[in-house]
Amino acid sequence: MAEPNLEKLKAEILKARRGGRGARYSEGLKARVLEHAARRRVEGVSLGVVVKELGLCRATFDFWRRGAERGERPGFRRVQVGEQVPLGEGRLFTVESESGLRVSGLSLAEVKALLGERR
Repeated sequence: MAEPNLEKLKAEILKARRGGRGARYSEGLKARVLEHAARRRVEGVSLGVVVKELGLCRATFDFWRRGAERGERPGFRRVQVGEQVPLGEGRLFTVESESGLRVSGLSLAEVKALLGERR
């Protein structure tokens, strides 16, 4: 018989997924999934098995786990760009996030500002 906690988590995941692709999962649900996975790992169960048990995409689970390890919430961060660099002056960069956000035509200083680097 399946663990009641597992069945409850699966039901919550399915409910959140009803919105289709790009479903929004609550921070609480993500935390409970990560806690469940940590308990299962202590029991010697691989993350691949845990993800299959929950019916999650491995990439989604890994994204949540990396964010939790860094203490970050996914999403946008406020940045301030001090000055515009005209195209053609200096080297320009493109920044692409894991979620697919792409920002092009940035100077090195703008990239540092976007990523929150203080150097």
